Amino acid sequence: MASALKLFDQAVAIDPGFAPALGWAAICHTRRRLDGYAEDPETSRRKAKSLAEQALARAGGDLGVLANVAMTLGDDENAEITSAIALIPAKRKPQRGTPGFSSIAIERGGGGDGSPIIS
Repeated sequence: MASALKLFDQAVAIDPGFAPALGWAAICHTRRRLDGYAEDPETSRRKAKSLAEQALARAGGDLGVLANVAMTLGDDENAEITSAIALIPAKRKPQRGTPGFSSIAIERGGGGDGSPIIS
């Protein structure tokens, strides 16, 4: 993860507006924190959020970037996946039953009433 983060940081240094690198760097910081590898988890959380917000500002309609932003911002214990999905343009939003949609709820431990919640 550290090697990947270094490469994404290099890409951002070359092109600070490169949304895919910003989004993946945010994911790296999030995973390092969640997996227990962050030296300072709170700093990693703030860095991930900042990178995700920068990626979102530059994402346009790039669904890969939007997915990484949603996963990063949805990592907040109070965030709902429906709020994260709101980042995706309306005509491209997944619907219940869409491959991958239900797996997000299962993977993230969806709510007991059937509403998928990222925790």
